[in-house]
Amino acid sequence: MGLMHRVLLLATFALLCMHAKAAGFDHDKVPRTVERGGGARQLRTATMSDDEARVSKLPSFIESFVKNRKIESWIQNKVTDDFVLSELKLVRLPGTSLADDPNFKLFQKFKIGGWLEEKATTTKAWENLGLDSLPFDQVSKIDEFKTYTQYVTVLNKKASKLDIDQWHGLLSGGSPEELMAKAMILRTLGRDVLERRVMLGGHVVVPF
Repeated sequence: MGLMHRVLLLATFALLCMHAKAAGFDHDKVPRTVERGGGARQLRTATMSDDEARVSKLPSFIESFVKNRKIESWIQNKVTDDFVLSELKLVRLPGTSLADDPNFKLFQKFKIGGWLEEKATTTKAWENLGLDSLPFDQVSKIDEFKTYTQYVTVLNKKASKLDIDQWHGLLSGGSPEELMAKAMILRTLGRDVLERRVMLGGHVVVPF
C-alpha cells in the first residue's frame, strides 16, 4: 500500500471519528438539556456548533495535505510543466489569464519548489519562464512574471535570515533587464537602495 493511500485512509478514519464524536455528544446531552432549561440549551447549541465547525474544517485540511503531497511528488519526479498544467486543468485561453484560476497558485508552488530544490538562480528562473525573450516593457504584463516575482519574494525572505555578505550570492546576476526587474520587485518588498545594491551588485543602477 502506497504512502498516499495510507494517508487517505488515516484521514478518512479521523473524519469518521469526528462525526462519531459529534453524534455521541448530541445523544448524551439531550436529556440534561431538557431538564436544565433554556440556558443549558444555548450552551449545548454553542458546543455543538464548535464540534460541527471542527468537522467541517477537516475535509479542507485533508484536501490541502493531499495537494501538497502531490506537488512534492511532482517536484521529486521532475515532471514537465505541461504535465502539471494538464493535471491542474490549467488552459491558457485567448483574452484570459492563468492567474485568475485558483489552481495557478498550485502551479506556482510547483515551479518555485522545484527551483528551491535545485538551488536555481533567479536568472535560471527568468530564462525558464521565457522572460528573456520579451521586450522589457512587456515582461510585467504576463502570468510568468508573477511566478518570477514570487521566486524573488521567497529568496528575499530567505535573505532576511542570512548574513548580509551572503545576500549577493542569493540574488545577483542576470541581464540588465532582469536586474532592473529584480530591483523593482525588491523595492516593492521594502528593500532600500543600499540593500538592493548589496543584493544585486554594487555596479547595478537601481531605481530610487
